Amino acid sequence: MSTVGTPLRVLIAEDSPDDVLLLLREIRRGGYDPDYIAVDSAAQFDQALADGEWQVILADYAMPAFTGMDALRRVRNRGLDTPFILISGTIGEELAVEALKQGANDFLMKGRLGRLLPMIRRALNEVEQRREIARVENSLRETYHEMEGLIAASPMAIVAVDREGRVTVWNESAEKLFGWTREEVLGQPPPFIGSGDELALHFLLCPTGPDQIPTFLEMQICTRADVNRRVDLELYSAPLIDSAGGFRGVISYISDVTERKILEKSLRQSQKMEAIGQLAGGVAHDFNNLLQAIIGYTQVAMETLPPDAPVRADLQQSINAGQKAATLTRQLLAFSRRQILQPKDVDLNQLVGGFLRMLERVIGEHVTLQFRPAENLGTVSVDPGQIEQVIMNLVLNARDAMPDGGSILIQTSNADISSAYKTSHPWASEGPYVMLTVTDTGCGMDEATQSRIFEPFFSTKPEGEGTGLGLATVYGIIKQHGGFISLYSEPGHGTSFKIFLPLVNRSAAELGLREMGDVVGGNETILLAEDSETVRDLSVRILRGAGYRVLTACDGEEAVATFAAHADQIDLVLLDVIMPRLHGRAAFERISAIRPGVRVAFSTGYSTHGLHDHLIPDGDPHLIQKPYNPKDLLRFVRETLDAAPR
Repeated sequence: MSTVGTPLRVLIAEDSPDDVLLLLREIRRGGYDPDYIAVDSAAQFDQALADGEWQVILADYAMPAFTGMDALRRVRNRGLDTPFILISGTIGEELAVEALKQGANDFLMKGRLGRLLPMIRRALNEVEQRREIARVENSLRETYHEMEGLIAASPMAIVAVDREGRVTVWNESAEKLFGWTREEVLGQPPPFIGSGDELALHFLLCPTGPDQIPTFLEMQICTRADVNRRVDLELYSAPLIDSAGGFRGVISYISDVTERKILEKSLRQSQKMEAIGQLAGGVAHDFNNLLQAIIGYTQVAMETLPPDAPVRADLQQSINAGQKAATLTRQLLAFSRRQILQPKDVDLNQLVGGFLRMLERVIGEHVTLQFRPAENLGTVSVDPGQIEQVIMNLVLNARDAMPDGGSILIQTSNADISSAYKTSHPWASEGPYVMLTVTDTGCGMDEATQSRIFEPFFSTKPEGEGTGLGLATVYGIIKQHGGFISLYSEPGHGTSFKIFLPLVNRSAAELGLREMGDVVGGNETILLAEDSETVRDLSVRILRGAGYRVLTACDGEEAVATFAAHADQIDLVLLDVIMPRLHGRAAFERISAIRPGVRVAFSTGYSTHGLHDHLIPDGDPHLIQKPYNPKDLLRFVRETLDAAPR
């Protein structure tokens, strides 16, 4: 039983048919099944090469039509690496060496055909090895080009250094980040590491470890544009290992995360301030109800005493203390952006100019105050009283930073906030603004103080010399006006606060003193809904004392029911915004459905700009903020009753 040998495609260049048979017999003896063509001319040889791929070529050195050396040249000129064995009966040593130089794999004497099989096997093995090497090299080249493409396209700066710290890789993102081209830095130490900054070099050369946890560096780097730029870098490093397993350098992936860090810091600060604001606003709301009773009942009690009663002085002290407490709660509400605003279209130059004399009186003679108004200043929509409070707080804060004297400069200007400015000031919003700047030559602040300067109750003054609410109030008022604040300060070099208020395309109104109406009572019927029994009883006493008829309710549901029973008699409904069972807005809507057009007013410890905006009707409702004194309540009720229906 015959067995099929290993297929082998053989091209034989031989003019002797007998020699061809001898070659084939020897190949078969080695376990091969030859698929062959025998040719004896150059044309036939070329045609055979064109028709197929051959695993081995056997060529007689001397033939009538052409020689084995001609065949060898034709094979190699085509770029083929097919094993080529030259066969001859008379070839000498010099010709054999020349054949090997020309690319032959081996040569064989016809009288020694027993060496043919080892030659074929060796030649096939060598070709396979060369081809495997070529495949590996090609794969490595492809991988290299892929890595080159990935490195070039990476948004991160990729920098590799050898064991001596010289740059071996420098991609386009590194060029953009640092400013130097690849050609300028290859073979040189990293140019972005400043002289003497060994710590930065240490981190660059030390891999972050197998878990690839990034190293965050805040460092001073050199760039072509700025030799002392301070940035936050995020750095991933990995060792480069050679074929023997030895350390040959480090590759680092570097990102400039300065802007991200600023945004994260801004977000944390915003969240912290928001949380503190909610707490402060809630505390202020509860205190307002208590202060309403303390101040109100004390004032009512004073009105029952003769002018010369000794106890009046004691009661006045109680009122004064209550009013100071009310001022603190107003500051807390201002910080938490829950103050009642009365906005007007204002020219800041006019507002500041009219306020200068008062500022000069409070800062003292040891401090110089200057005002530089801008020409053609835009208009802002602000509550003048609140902005005066902002200026006063900033000026007093500046004065206290200069116990030995100095100067304060107030400036105004138009400002257009662009996306470029927002990059470094992420809390800002783009658009046109009017800027108010207050600068002093005082002691300045370090970064730790600046990070907390707007927090309520944070103060750098000695205990007992400040409430820590001045700048918190400034922050809240400006945020409630839709603006923002920028602070710049250095220890020993003063402080500058820049306040940005949105510009409006309207003409400014003339500022003047608000005329307060006389306190006048009446005989109308008022429905008062207030869940605090103390505040409710006090308000009833004040209103009835002025001649009004008063119906009461302790929550929203009772207010609706009472109004339904007396709808034709009630002239004004005064609702607390936050009540159990049914809040102020819901009660207002149900009462309005019973009798459209009825006059309704609201009282609150918050404001229309506060946490409970959704509980107050849309538009411009009549609103009084607690704590109010008896005259304020009576004046508010009278003005609401006399106002045109809404």
